[in-house]
Amino acid sequence: MNQREKTLAISTCAVVVLIVGFFGYRRVQTGFIKKEKELSSLKSKIRKNDDVIFEGAEANAQLRSLLPRSLSSDLLIAQTEYKKWLNGLAQHVKLEEFSINPQGKKPEKGLYTYQTFSLKGKGDLGQLVDLLYGMQEKDYLHRISKIQLTPIARDPYSMVITLETEVMSLVQAPRKQSPPKTLSNRLSKTHEEYSNIILNRNVFSPENSAPELKSKNSTKIAKGEVLKYEVGAKDPENTYVDYAILGDIPKGMKIDESKGVVSWEPREVGEYEILVAARDRGIPRKTSEQLLKISVVEAPPVKVVEEKKFDIATQAVVTAFLAGGKQPEVWINSRIEGKTLFLKIGDELSLGNIKGKVIAIGANYAEIETDGNRWMINESDNNLAESFKRMEKQKDKESDETKASA
Repeated sequence: MNQREKTLAISTCAVVVLIVGFFGYRRVQTGFIKKEKELSSLKSKIRKNDDVIFEGAEANAQLRSLLPRSLSSDLLIAQTEYKKWLNGLAQHVKLEEFSINPQGKKPEKGLYTYQTFSLKGKGDLGQLVDLLYGMQEKDYLHRISKIQLTPIARDPYSMVITLETEVMSLVQAPRKQSPPKTLSNRLSKTHEEYSNIILNRNVFSPENSAPELKSKNSTKIAKGEVLKYEVGAKDPENTYVDYAILGDIPKGMKIDESKGVVSWEPREVGEYEILVAARDRGIPRKTSEQLLKISVVEAPPVKVVEEKKFDIATQAVVTAFLAGGKQPEVWINSRIEGKTLFLKIGDELSLGNIKGKVIAIGANYAEIETDGNRWMINESDNNLAESFKRMEKQKDKESDETKASA
């Protein structure tokens, strides 16, 4: 083998070695790359598992923090307690003709259950603000899912308010769960600030005027009688007026909130003062107050009215005038007594309530004197009492004329 052949053989072997080495390196390198990818995937899975563990711990911590705001895990107890709270809130805001009805429940992934309630009642805008504020202030896990306001015909200041709420019961909550003791952080303003923003404005009319109370602010009543005093406020805008008694009031006293009539039956003599208030339903609502003074005095003595006895003179009639003889007579028949009186001039007449003395007798009359007053009995009179009353009427007329001329 000459030198040239040797060189060619060496070159060929070198090329083969390089080719074999290259493919061997590529194989080893591919193995390292694969291992690195597997290691990176495992690290990613570890990070994801760590994130899941962290999120789970965070969720558990959040659930534990929400437990005091949850209703009881017993859904029947939860329904009863929440309905009781809604009832108290409706009474507090003085909602009229209200009703509360559970609407159903919806479990969620074994973690909690939503229960839905419907509250429906009659009220005005102010009561709606009070109701919404009370619901948002309570730190239950609840929310208002629906509000419906329906105007009432012939009452522009009232509406039918319908609310639907959803409230949560966590599975981990105790069966005997106490209501939340802290206020929620859902409100950024005070009740007064919300009321001023919502209620104390009216872009359609001039500023509202307060009701006008009547000038009289005192009354008198006897002990044992029933007081019926009408506050009598008038509103310049002719809106409805609600009435109330502010502060302390005597026992048994009350006021009709719509009519403004104070009712009371006092038991003790004395001077009493109460503060009455009249509040209109304008925008904004205005209130007028007045101090009412009540004087309770002793009842006057009871007058005993004697029973009026039957006057037999109403059934006594003249039957005859005898004026032709020496001793003129007048005959009077008393039907009740069943006898006839034969009276001469100078005789005394005593018949029922009539007392007198015969002064003169004519052909168709007789003149009687009673307590210095003379009166006539005529044959046309129906009875003796009628004749006597005619004299009394004439006497009263003359007395009135005398007083008028004086």
